[in-house]
Amino acid sequence: MNFLKGQKFLKQKEFVKALEIFKKLEKKNIKDKRIFFYLGLVYFELNKYDKSINYYNKFLKDQPNSIVALYNLALVKQFIGELKQAQEIYLKILSINKSYIRAYYGLYLLDTNFINDEMFQNLIRNKNNYKLNLYDEGLLNFLLSKKEKKEKEYKKE
Repeated sequence: MNFLKGQKFLKQKEFVKALEIFKKLEKKNIKDKRIFFYLGLVYFELNKYDKSINYYNKFLKDQPNSIVALYNLALVKQFIGELKQAQEIYLKILSINKSYIRAYYGLYLLDTNFINDEMFQNLIRNKNNYKLNLYDEGLLNFLLSKKEKKEKEYKKE
């Protein structure tokens, strides 16, 4: 059993097979902490949210500023209704990286009023200064359109 095979099963959405591999790697006491990240991901996909949170927290002990792990943890918290904790995690992500569009979108999904004017200015800077992938560009344009709609600037929307 190896790490790459577990990743392959994840990509193929064969989560039970991926779980078997990562659990065996964990039992072997491999020092690679990414195992915790992947176990968090697998358990999320298997709807075992408590285990997912546990493994993401283990991973974050070693890598406390991992934006992807923090984002995934925020998603799990949001799924189980721990909205205040999800909000705090999204805000932590933005304190680490103001360019992480998905955190703004997560905040917006929690409450449309969570995104303030300063955050919208950050979004505009991101749009003008960074090459974004298609997904992030779509999220950014969606968020900016909601701002214009809220301000009744329908032509800009």
